[in-house]
Amino acid sequence: MSALQASREQLASLDAQIADLERRLVALHHEKCLVQDELDAYKYPVLNLPNEIVSEIFSQTLPPYPICPPISGTLSPTHLTHICSKWREIALSNPQLWRAIRVSFWYNPIVISRRTELVETWIGRACYGPLSIELDIIGIGSAMPQLHSSIFSQRARWEYLKINLNLIDRIFSLTETMPFLRHLELDLNSEPEDGLTTSLILGPAPLLRSAVLAGFAPSFVILPWSQLTSLGLRRAFPEECIPILQCAPNLVHCELHIVTNEDFIPEEIQLLQLESLVITTPENNREEFVVINSFIAPALRRLDISRYQLGMSATDTLTSLFSRSGCSLEELRVTDASPDTTLQYHILASGLPSLTTISVSVRPAGTAMISFSPS
Repeated sequence: MSALQASREQLASLDAQIADLERRLVALHHEKCLVQDELDAYKYPVLNLPNEIVSEIFSQTLPPYPICPPISGTLSPTHLTHICSKWREIALSNPQLWRAIRVSFWYNPIVISRRTELVETWIGRACYGPLSIELDIIGIGSAMPQLHSSIFSQRARWEYLKINLNLIDRIFSLTETMPFLRHLELDLNSEPEDGLTTSLILGPAPLLRSAVLAGFAPSFVILPWSQLTSLGLRRAFPEECIPILQCAPNLVHCELHIVTNEDFIPEEIQLLQLESLVITTPENNREEFVVINSFIAPALRRLDISRYQLGMSATDTLTSLFSRSGCSLEELRVTDASPDTTLQYHILASGLPSLTTISVSVRPAGTAMISFSPS
């Protein structure tokens, strides 16, 4: 019995020694980690910065919001999670890094599934703040169910939205309330399918002030035009643009990319607050076409216009605009000008004391810059 008792005591002693060794090993490992951290901080001082500063540095490395960073690569927040465990933790805990999302969808079901999962991950990391969304959708019918569950269900968080669609699908809708939406850009590359409604009406968006419609969108999209202060209409016909502009009296900036139409009949467009106007034409659409004759814009200060939008006599067209509007133009930029017309703009400027700068882009190459003082 005494021998058994002695054996038990020996085993207990060994257990105690093993436990003590384990505690020493844990302490040594902890001490090693501390020493390693000190060495890393010495070799890599950036690792010793406070998390708040590192998080701000991360924010500064990405494109400024609302510009969307790439999904991968050095300018992507995902790249920051691959540097080290500490930086990964900091990046994942900063919602501002994940609030701007740009992604493309097309017919491949595997691509749709993976991209949808990626979008859901980013939206989750962005927590509950506003979002900047940029979508390029090809084959919308197959992608829309997933998009509705991952992206369109977040309408209440949209602040900046850019969508490129090849067609309007039956289940595509923007009619719900979007309380944070400030900017909308919609590019529609084909007409709605047969049997669909001919218009897409935007739901309540009280903060919306800026919009860009391209392709077939000006024909089928209805926005709260009177709210807008900035509007772009791209690849649009004048008969589409003019009714829209007549309903948008508060525009301060307007950009028109006009497709010419021989049957166009000018109608008056009064934009009393308009300060900046851009009018261009497609590269393959170079007939002379004077939509500027429709404008009455007394507050106009900056005009960027294609020479093809000035008609046979640029001087007469511009003089008529100034006389009709009573505006005091300060900056004029004419694109696609021929070398022999530069003198016309020089003569024009001499009679406009408010004009400080003329920029003439001479075709086929080179840019002639002519500057004038108010006197």
